[in-house]
Order: sequence, then C-alpha cells, then structure tokens
Amino acid sequence: MEEPTDIYEQLNLCIFPGKFCLEPRGRDGGLVSDTYLEIDRNSGKLSLIKSAEKPILIHDAEVKIIHGIVGIIKLVSGNALIVITKANLKGVLTGHEIWAITETEIIPYEKTTLHLTEKQIWYNRHFTDMIQLVLSTGGFYFSRTYDLSHSAQWLAENATPLFKKLPMMGRSDERFVWNRYLSAPLAAIPELFRYTLPIIHGFFDISRCVVNGHIFQLCLISRRSIYRAGTRFYMRGVSANGHSANYVETEQLVEYDKDGDPKQRYLTALVQVRGSIPLFWSQRPNLHWQPEPILNPIDDQSEAFKRHMIIQRNIYGGRHVIVNLVNQKGREKRVGGELDRVVIRTNLDFVRLNAFDFHKECSALNWGRLDILKKQLRGEITEFGFSALLVNSAEQICKQNGFFRTNCMDCLDRTNVVQSMLAKESLKDQLCYMKIISNGFEVDSYPELSITFKRIWADNGDECSRQYAGTGALKVQWLFFE
Repeated sequence: MEEPTDIYEQLNLCIFPGKFCLEPRGRDGGLVSDTYLEIDRNSGKLSLIKSAEKPILIHDAEVKIIHGIVGIIKLVSGNALIVITKANLKGVLTGHEIWAITETEIIPYEKTTLHLTEKQIWYNRHFTDMIQLVLSTGGFYFSRTYDLSHSAQWLAENATPLFKKLPMMGRSDERFVWNRYLSAPLAAIPELFRYTLPIIHGFFDISRCVVNGHIFQLCLISRRSIYRAGTRFYMRGVSANGHSANYVETEQLVEYDKDGDPKQRYLTALVQVRGSIPLFWSQRPNLHWQPEPILNPIDDQSEAFKRHMIIQRNIYGGRHVIVNLVNQKGREKRVGGELDRVVIRTNLDFVRLNAFDFHKECSALNWGRLDILKKQLRGEITEFGFSALLVNSAEQICKQNGFFRTNCMDCLDRTNVVQSMLAKESLKDQLCYMKIISNGFEVDSYPELSITFKRIWADNGDECSRQYAGTGALKVQWLFFE
C-alpha cells in the first residue's frame, strides 16, 4: 500500500533549452500526479507546477525515463542535475523494494562552456569526471518506501505516527545518507519531498533460504558513514567531534513468515559496527609497505575516545564491547597499546575492551584458533541478543541490548572475518528463537544455508574493502575453508 511519504517510482525527465520538467509516473507509465517539478536552467528556481494550468509540451523536449534524482551539484560552469538512469532491483525486504544504482547522468544547466576559460573548462571536466567516477563505483542503494538508513530496531523504537508523516529524507539517519548535501535544494521545499530520494553507500543482499521445511530470507545491509569517509591510509582515527574513519554499521536480518502466513511475519536483526581505532592517529602512505602509525602526543586521546563512545551509546544504547584485532607487537602495538591505556583511563562503565592478536593466533591459516575469541565473547553474544519484531503490528518482542565494535588497522580483512563469526553465532540464536532449528545445531549443519551465509558475508567484505581500499577482501578464505 502506497504511503503519502513514498518517493515517486519513475519520472519523465523532459529536457528543454530553458528548463527541466520532471513528471511523476507509475510503474505502468501512467501519470500519478497532477503536478510536476520544473527547474529553470537560467535562474535555478525549482517550482511545483499544476499540469492543468501549464501542460508540458512533451513533443518539443528530449525525454528520458529516470529512477530518481540524486541531487543538484554546483560545477565551475554552473549547476548540474544528477539523475539515476538505470537501477537494478536487488530484492524485497518486508514488502519493500531495494534498488542498486547502476548508471547515473550529470546534466548541466548551461548548454555550453563557451563562457569559460580554458583552465575553467579543464576544472569543470575534471570535477565532473570525479563525480561520475564515485557514482560508477557501485554500492549505492535506495528504497522508495523503506528507510534504509536506520536499523530495524531503531525503526521499531522510534517510528511513531508523527515520525512516519515526515518526508523520507527528513527522517533518515544523516550519518548514512550520501546525497543529503546534493538533495538539499529539493529538501528545502516541503512540497518536493516525494522527489527527494535518500541514498546509502555500502552493501545490500537478500537471499531465500530453506531449512527443515521453513522458508525465510537472510538479508545483510552495510551502511557506510559519510563522516571521515576517505580511503585507506589517508583517513585514520577519530575526528574532534567523535566520528571515526571507515565507520560502517552492518545489520543482519532474518525475515520469516511463521507457518507460511504473511500475517505472522517475524523480523529478527543483529547490528554490529566497525570503525578505525577511535584515537587521534594517522598513517600517511609512503614508499613503505606499511607506513608507521603516528599518535600526536599533544592531542587528548582520552577525550577523543570518550566522545566517540558516548556518541555510540546515545545512538545504540546498551553496553559496547570493542574487539581490537591489531597486532600486540610491532608498529600496530603503538596504536593498540594506546587504546588499552585510554580504555583504562576513561573507565566508562558501558565499555569493555577485548584484545585479540589476530595475526598471531590465526597465523598459517589456522582459523580454528578463532574459537578462542568466540569463547571469550560467547557470553556477551547471548547477553546482547538481537532484536525481534512482528512486522504487521510493529510490536517489538525483544531488543538487542549490547553491541560489538570491531576494528583492526584498516577495519577490513580481519574485521570482516570476526564480524561474520559473530553474525553466524547470532544467526544460530535467531533461527533457534523462531524454532526453525533446534538447540545444539549449527549453521554449518545445513549446507545450503551455510553456503548462502558465506557468500553474502564474503560479498559484503569484498564490497567494503573495495570502497575503502580499492581491492577486494583478502581473508574470505576463512568463510569457505574454516
């Protein structure tokens, strides 16, 4: 059922010499509104126009069917409209379609660059190419009807009737919406809220699973933060306002219709986070394979750490376990050892540090040693639990009471392995809770489920690594050869 805050499914983009007209269309191509958005290419003014009073002369226009508007960007030549020209349906979560952006187009307001100098033309083209490069890397997702920026637990706890009346962009989590700045001109005009599409960056996958005759969907969503989102080596540590580099919230969900009845639809979810060690440190690239990490001695590391962890508690609540996987000797110990000292010094009652020297314990692909870490965390895996709700009534049956924050130096390979280990333990608990499997059974007891789980988590690790480091994950073999 369509809600009044849902984003328009398609738009006819009509390109005229002096304006853009964006006309809402349904999936069948029919008109779904008696108004359309007009953008003046000279003044930049955005207006909502009644079709009856000022019909679009469509025969005089170049017409493109688009999936949505990314936003408006200011180039050297002037403003440009960024639109989604192609998108793939990735899956359906609790009745909501989730789409991946596959192609975009940047359309300048100005029809020529003759007013620019040669140097300005170079900068304009260079800036445009950089935007296109980012948008073409993949990993951008949207939903017209579901708030992808928030976890299921957050939505269950905060989605009041008043909240649901807010525009999709207005109620989204600013940490994870990558086109908030670009869409600001649209969001500033309340009447245009159905044109304003929040886009997240990260990973999404959903797969159908069958275990013991029970059919359910296993879903994984990773939301990459917009704050300190630079690439490997160039962006490390924490900012003065508490945001850490390479911060990603990952949510594993199970959607299950009890007895095959959609009216008895359960949704369980586990949220984990990863992020650079929350201290003031850097590791600028040089000719060495692994540059020396640098901690600035004049910075107040305790305050930086404390600010970051208080933000985590304010957002998620509960207790937090920091799983620190860096080497406990050599150059990595410089940062890991400082984290040990800061955790003791700040003495936050909702934070515990669990250090595990991944490379030492799991050297020579000795993945069985991960059982040591699993035993260290098993009690808290059970204690923290997971969220569960009945979808149709939005009734929250149980909630996740604590959260694991995992890091290595890059928050990539080692972090991927440990997060997937924690997720597998939680998945077992979630399936037991819904009586899909019995106590004592493991995820790997069911080969098809095991393969699906490993594939989704390997793909997630690859995508997170590609976005931050430019290459796929290096330790996915743990998932397949453990």
